[in-house]
Amino acid sequence: MAKLEIPTDEFDLELVRGNVKKAMADAGAKSGDFWSVPPSMLRVIDGFNGRIRTPAYLEHLARIKDSIRENGYYQDKPLAGFVAKGENGDDVIYVTEGHTRFEAVRELIEEGVEIERVPVVVKPNGTTMEDLTFALVTSNEGRPFTTFETALMVKRLVGMGVDEATIAKRLGFKAGKAYVDDLLSLAGAPKAIRDMVIAEKISATLAIQELKKHGAKAVDRLKAAVAKAEASGKKKASAKHLDKPAKQSKKAASGKDAAEAGKAAQGREIDSDTVLYDAKACGLLEQASSDVILAFAATLLNRFGVEVYIEVEEAPAEEVESVQEAAEEDPADDL
Repeated sequence: MAKLEIPTDEFDLELVRGNVKKAMADAGAKSGDFWSVPPSMLRVIDGFNGRIRTPAYLEHLARIKDSIRENGYYQDKPLAGFVAKGENGDDVIYVTEGHTRFEAVRELIEEGVEIERVPVVVKPNGTTMEDLTFALVTSNEGRPFTTFETALMVKRLVGMGVDEATIAKRLGFKAGKAYVDDLLSLAGAPKAIRDMVIAEKISATLAIQELKKHGAKAVDRLKAAVAKAEASGKKKASAKHLDKPAKQSKKAASGKDAAEAGKAAQGREIDSDTVLYDAKACGLLEQASSDVILAFAATLLNRFGVEVYIEVEEAPAEEVESVQEAAEEDPADDL
């Protein structure tokens, strides 16, 4: 398959409003409930459309072409346009919604099909590039944007300065800002993950879940899932193809295991704050008293040969003796 052209997630073009009546007059357009414009007088904004030309999209385009070829262009499916000043100062009619239909029209004309005019509804005065981008996502009812295409548009909107709450509201995300964050994570995912999503080897949802749970490790996990799915004759990997994380045993280490661990850890030093943090994280501590810390330190010393130090100017003699006595008793027996 040819290399796919991915729509840019950055778009800083600003359109300067042109004269609608003059542009339509110059184009020879006819007015009614909408403008009837010769296709040759319409333009597209380079890089604006958010579609990725995947095999699925090309199949959709082919169906649109077949429909127009057999039935003509439906007048109740107008394109959306924005009249702006062109590079030469002339008034240009840009297509801002309906890119697939417009592409189908142009290809059919090249193939010899006669299409004299297409309906165009012009965006009102005051429409911004942000408005056009929101509409680009929400207007695609025939074939909605894929999750990844939407993610690119969301990233584009953020780059335009639109806040996440506004994006969530205007695009109708029920999960609100949380879903915007998910889409931004997908848009900024490693290329390998983006490629797998675009190629429909994994779903966007699975990619987002793995990025949340495993971060950078998600790439290898998803690649392995795709390989496993393909080996079983599946075109798309799902959660069942992911390697399950190894379960941590709660069983206490045997004497042999502890001895091996002690050899590996011999001579290491661990800051007492780190020990306390780990102890709390493991649920071993309910209070941060010095007695508990010393007991846990003695356990580390006896079981693993790890020396715990406390950064103080001068350690009280009785505290040092307490550690030594606790070490002899091995409080691990009481844990």
